[in-house]
Amino acid sequence: MTTIQIVLVVYIIICAGIGIWSSKFQTNASEFYVAGKRLGPVILGLAISSTIMSGMGFVGSVGSIYRDGYAPMTIMIFATMGTMVSYLLLAEPLRRVSGKYGYVTLSDFAYNRFQSEGARLVVTIATIIGVTGYIMTNLASLGTVVALVTGWSYFTSLTVGVIVVAIYVMMGGMLAAAITDAFQSVLMMILGVSFAIVALQNAGGVTQMNTVLGSVEGNLTEFIRPGTNYGLIYFVGTALMYGLGVGGQPHVVNKFYQINKKSKWKRSMFIATLSYFLVGASHIAGLGGRAQTIMGTFQDTLDNVNNFSSLFTFENFPPIFAGIMMAAIVAAMMSTCDSQVVTVTGAFCKDLIFRYFYKKKMDDKKEMLITRIVMGIIILVAYLLVFNPPQFLMWMGNGAWGICASVLIPVLVLGARWKRGNKYAAIIAGVVGIAGSFGLVVLTSVTSLTLPVNAAVIGTLASTITYIVLTLILPDQPNELVEVLHDKAAAMSDDEE
Repeated sequence: MTTIQIVLVVYIIICAGIGIWSSKFQTNASEFYVAGKRLGPVILGLAISSTIMSGMGFVGSVGSIYRDGYAPMTIMIFATMGTMVSYLLLAEPLRRVSGKYGYVTLSDFAYNRFQSEGARLVVTIATIIGVTGYIMTNLASLGTVVALVTGWSYFTSLTVGVIVVAIYVMMGGMLAAAITDAFQSVLMMILGVSFAIVALQNAGGVTQMNTVLGSVEGNLTEFIRPGTNYGLIYFVGTALMYGLGVGGQPHVVNKFYQINKKSKWKRSMFIATLSYFLVGASHIAGLGGRAQTIMGTFQDTLDNVNNFSSLFTFENFPPIFAGIMMAAIVAAMMSTCDSQVVTVTGAFCKDLIFRYFYKKKMDDKKEMLITRIVMGIIILVAYLLVFNPPQFLMWMGNGAWGICASVLIPVLVLGARWKRGNKYAAIIAGVVGIAGSFGLVVLTSVTSLTLPVNAAVIGTLASTITYIVLTLILPDQPNELVEVLHDKAAAMSDDEE
């Protein structure tokens, strides 16, 4: 085995070991889905940061920046802002209602906020469809990168990656996912800072790099490039999609349930935002690599820009450090995938199976057994579909972000932050969001229709406007949860355990 392969295997063993260790704490659903509220602000902040930074961040975005310059970097910039915004909007209300009522899934919140099974189902469906699409895209990226690093076939690489994720997340639940995510976040920060330093050194510094990038046709130093795919509409759409859209991702905001004190979420927010910023520094490698290519000091042998991060690693780091860097790239995919698996399992088990189909009273041991079986089935189905996904599931993957954001931003964010609201606004807005985001993805796939912005932006705007209009024209539904959410005295308190 090569040094890089050995380092990657060691990393995989560590992740599996964390899952085995975490399994001793998994005695009930609260432990499995929200880690029993035992996580401190450092672990939680790092876990949330690594959950947001998916494989797209290291593989797709860095490659796009290498090809197109600064313009695609707006995703990282607004997602960093979005990390903080998601905390400011949702961390406090979700941690309080979870502590008071013991909520486990976001559908629990929707049901009690609007006193409606319809609202619960809309959130459940959006979570299952959207997050399942995410799982598939991250598994595909995982298999591709592991194959590139190890020389194994895609089948072997994907299989090994799925087995490792399955071991630690099925045994350790959200606790294992959070601890491995925190460990993976540290690796990703090392990669991000290292990429940035080496890229700037190779390109001759920031000034020299920008001079070279600005010298070519198209001016690669501009964030907004009129007349291209990166015009003003793209910039505004990206700001909305990532600046606000992070708060509409179930596998991210569900972690706010794990916070037990107000002081913890504020510290966690700082750590998560800083961590994401440092991880995002890896994007500078795309700029530096492109400048080197223009100067003739970096040989572009890529048949796909998505492989740039791997090529940059192999070209610039010694084998053992390159192994750590490649482990960090793999970590970006695994850290998002594990939280997604826990989130989808919660939606299936708590919001569908145990609520509508299997209502028998059961002890904790039996509930945990059924939960793990369902989780195993979800992982297996996603694994099989990644090899030859039907068109429907390909559409799911493309629309994942929009499907989640277009439902959760009006139902969850506005539901938590705006005292007004009713079940009709929540249900209809959710349906509009799913139909809009998913429908536009399908429409653009089967026709020649092109959109000026991502379908997620259109779907989210449509659902949010629908919610606001129906909230204004229909009577409110006051209830106990609304009073708790807007109890200023409770919001100022910091002594909840």
